Formats: sequence, structure tokens, C-alpha cells
Amino acid sequence: GQSALHGTFLWQQVDTVIKLKQNWRAKDDILFVEMLNRICMGRARKVASSTRQLSNYDVLKSQRLSKLKESSPEEFCSFKDAPVIMMKKVLRDVINKSKVCSFTHESNQQYKVSSAQDRIAGVDITPQQQRRMWKMGSTDTNDVIGELPLIPGISVMITENAATSCKIMNGSRGTLKSVTYKLNGGHRYAVCALVNIPESTLHVPGLDNGVVPILPVITSYKFATGEKMINIRHTQLPILPRWAFTDLRYR
Repeated sequence: GQSALHGTFLWQQVDTVIKLKQNWRAKDDILFVEMLNRICMGRARKVASSTRQLSNYDVLKSQRLSKLKESSPEEFCSFKDAPVIMMKKVLRDVINKSKVCSFTHESNQQYKVSSAQDRIAGVDITPQQQRRMWKMGSTDTNDVIGELPLIPGISVMITENAATSCKIMNGSRGTLKSVTYKLNGGHRYAVCALVNIPESTLHVPGLDNGVVPILPVITSYKFATGEKMINIRHTQLPILPRWAFTDLRYR
């Protein structure tokens, strides 16, 4: 098909291929590098090939944080807020919510969420339908959190290209400074969030350098009913807590 032709055309533009033969990031961990090489060559082993060699499983066990806690407690403490790369969004969201709750307690703040607003064919959905939409996982809602926890001071990641020329884009990382809400029916709906993004080159009068306003965006996703697929338009801040994210976001 046409896609195959496009792919062939792109490959024909390649005239130089560079093969990386050495893993520099983990070059000091010989056992780990050897395991990665075996996996790349399709020679991964479930059990040790000899009593002098560790199996892949044993090598991976040696990388656990519990081992680091035993050997180097000080270095272990540096992992307290280290981001975690997950394969599934549902796990990412659970970890982020847990970390936000812990941060809220430690910083003695009130736990607040920004509720998303959903519409069908330009019409607000019923309160009962909205509560159901809030409970849907981000896997089904185009990566939008129905009830997004937002506590000043947490690390966040931007999920939309708000101003790429100013380095405010999908994947940008920063710290949440404050959130302005509007109240409706006992629920909070974010109107604007101020985020400190150190790499940003946008200068807003009245705000400190690096602090930028992030506004809600409208995205859409499909919701399956018993008879047909319904297109739902979702309004929410393009922000996610940054303790855990998927491998796709990491890339």
C-alpha cells in the first residue's frame, strides 16, 4: 500500500548506519551489561549456565532497591522521589495518586482535585454520567485524568504542545506553583495552573522567570455504548503528576 511505499522511500534516504557496540550508561556494571547483550542477541538464559555465572534472573534481583538499601543507605535515600517508568497507564496513575497523597500529608496541605468537564455533541452530560466518566481510566480517555490531583509543590509534566518555541511542550517538566478553580455543584474545575518550568523561555509580566500559565485543553475520546460509539469532548488541564510515567512519555 501507500504506507509501504512511503516506508521504502524513507529507507532509501539512509546512506549511513551507526552500530552502537558499547553500553556507556551501565559500563561499570559488567554483569548487567552482559545480560543486556545476551538479550539483544537472543541468548537470554533462564538459569545459570555454570556455577560461576549468574542467571538473568539473579542479575536482575541484584538491581533491586532493597539490595541498595543494604549496601548504601545514603544512596538509597536519593531514590525517594525518583521517577518510575511503567508499561501501563493504570499503574502509573495509581503510583502518582499515592505519591500525591503522601506529599499532601507531609506538606500539611489540603488534597484537591481538578474535575474534568465532559460534553457530548456540545451538551453537558448529566451528573450521573459525569461521575461515571470521572472513574474511567486514562487508558480509555486519551490520557486525561477525570479527577486530577493538584497540590502546589508537586512535580508535574506537561502533556500538550502549549508553546514549543518557548520550550513548553509535551514532556516538559516543572513544579506546580498554584491553581485557580471555579466551583460548580461542589466540584472544582481548574481555570489556570501556574507551573515553574526552568527551561521555559516565556516571560509573562507579573510572574517570576520560568513560571508559565497552563490552561485547560479540549481532547476527545470514544465511549462505547451497547449500540454505538459516542464521541466525548473532555476539558482538563494538560498536566500529569511526574512521579511515574509510561515508557512512551519517557521517550
